[in-house]
Amino acid sequence: MIDCKGIKIVYYLGILCRILGMDQDISTQIIDDWKFAVGSEEFQGSMTAAMRYVAALNPTTSIQEFAQALMSVGLNRSTLMKQFTLSRRHDREAYNVIVEKDGRILQSY
Repeated sequence: MIDCKGIKIVYYLGILCRILGMDQDISTQIIDDWKFAVGSEEFQGSMTAAMRYVAALNPTTSIQEFAQALMSVGLNRSTLMKQFTLSRRHDREAYNVIVEKDGRILQSY
């Protein structure tokens, strides 16, 4: 069982590992993040919330990389792209980040 605080810790550890260059290839990382999200109680009953969470965990991922990785585990492309876009919109509105056209987050202020 993971509570909200546990998810935040995993999120920040994931970001730190990516900054330090300790991450796996992006597709494997996204799939691992997906497995973690759907296995936690936090996202039980809401696959779309889990998709947005995984998008948020991977700020340097493009929409195409995100969709390709999760389509490989059987998820619908249009749903993935919509949830990725909603996640980036939230990041832009809530955290004032700059998002490239391909969906990668460049920086925040």
